[in-house]
Amino acid sequence: MFIQREKPSKGDVWFTGTESGGISTCIKGQPTDPNCDRLANCVSIVGAYNKAACSNLTKPKWGPILWPPNAGGILTYAQELGLPTSTQPAPGALIVWKKGELTLKNKNGHVAFVTDVEADGTIHTAESEWQGRAWVNRTYKPPYAYAAGYTFIGFVLQPGTTPAQVIKYIREGDKGAAVELMQSRLAGKGFMRKTEVDGDFGRITKGAVCCFQLENGLVVDGVCGPLTQAKLYG
Repeated sequence: MFIQREKPSKGDVWFTGTESGGISTCIKGQPTDPNCDRLANCVSIVGAYNKAACSNLTKPKWGPILWPPNAGGILTYAQELGLPTSTQPAPGALIVWKKGELTLKNKNGHVAFVTDVEADGTIHTAESEWQGRAWVNRTYKPPYAYAAGYTFIGFVLQPGTTPAQVIKYIREGDKGAAVELMQSRLAGKGFMRKTEVDGDFGRITKGAVCCFQLENGLVVDGVCGPLTQAKLYG
C-alpha cells in the first residue's frame, strides 16, 4: 500500500480536477495550488486515501473510491459505502473531525490522511487546509484534538484493513518479542552479533539500527519506524 507522505507532484491525478485531466471531484482549492488544483482544500486529502486503496488492489485501476462533498460527513458517507470505520487508527486511514453538531445542512469539519501510527496511538498526518496551506504534516496524540470547536469522531480505514495492522515504532528502552525479532533481522544482515540478540533495545542495538539506516539511505535516528521496518523485513 502506497502511503503519500510528501506533497504530490504537479498534475498528480488524485489531487487534480477532472476538467484539468485529473480524477478528483472535490471542490477546487482556495487559494488554488498551481500544481494540484484541488489543494488547498481539506477534503482533497481524500485523494491520498483513494491512491493508497487503489495501489493495494491486485489489479490496479483508476477510479474513485471515496469522494465526499464535505469533511464532517465523510465518516457517515464511508459507512454507507461499506468501508470500515473505527475509533482506532491505522496507516492509510482518514481521521475525521466534525465542527459543531452534524445535521442534514451542516456537515462541516476537517479531515486528514494518516501516514504513520506509533505504538501509543500517536498519529502522523498529511493534510490540506481551505484558505490555508496546500500541504502540511502534523502529529496528534490521543484524544486527537484538532482545533477549538472541532470534535474527533473516528477513522475511515482502508478497505480490508483493521486497526490491529498498526506499525509499532521500536525505540531505545523497549523490550520484548518485537525488539528480539528486529535484532535477529539486524544480526542476519551483519549489523549485530547473534549473541547480542536479547530482546533489550540498548546502546548496541541503537548503533546497529543507525548503521542499517545509513547503509540504506534512511534518516539516521536510531528508531525502527515504518520505513526502516520496510527495508529490514522486506
